[in-house]
Amino acid sequence: SINTFTKKFTSSAAEIDIFSAYNKMQGSYFRFNLDIVPGPEKFFRIGLSSADYGPYSLSEKRTLRNKNGVHTDLFETYHNYPTYRINAQLGRKILNLSLRVGLIDSAGGFGIDYIVPNIGLKTTVDIFNWSKDTSKPTVRASGELKIWNIFYLKGVGENMLDFKKSGMSYGAGIRLDDNDVASFINLFK
Repeated sequence: SINTFTKKFTSSAAEIDIFSAYNKMQGSYFRFNLDIVPGPEKFFRIGLSSADYGPYSLSEKRTLRNKNGVHTDLFETYHNYPTYRINAQLGRKILNLSLRVGLIDSAGGFGIDYIVPNIGLKTTVDIFNWSKDTSKPTVRASGELKIWNIFYLKGVGENMLDFKKSGMSYGAGIRLDDNDVASFINLFK
C-alpha cells in the first residue's frame, strides 16, 4: 500500500556528495550525487556531473578555401561531449565493500567502492562506456581521504586504459548525511 511505501521512504537515510576537481588535460569539473539508503545493505544513487571526457559523438566540418585561385578542402573532426552527465545506480553494501551498477556519467557500467573507516580512506573503481567507437571501456580509479568531519581530498585517475587520454585529477569535496543537514538547518532557526 501507499502507507507502507511512504513509511519506508521516510525511514530512509540520505547522503549528499559534492566534489570538484581539476585535470590539466580536461580542465575543471564537478560531481553531485545523492545516495538514498533505504536499508543497511542497499542504496540508490542519482547525480549529475560535468566533464569533457568519456562518451562523445563525432561531427565533421568541411571548409573550402580559395586563396589566390587555389582551392583547399579542409576536413576537421570534433568530439562533442555533453555538458552534463547523469548518474543513476543501484548499490549493495557488504561490510566495507559497495557494488554499484547502472548509469555512470550517462553510460552503462559498474563500480566498486572499498572503505577503510578507521583512517577515513575510500577507494573506488568505475568501469563504464563500452561503445562501438572504442575497443576498451573507460576505467576511473580514485582514492579519497577524509580530512575533517565532512571534508575530503580526492585523487582520480581518468581514462586509465587509454594512455593518450588518461590523466590525473585532484580536488576536494564535502559529504553530508541527514544529521549534518539537520544541524545546518538548526543554525538558522
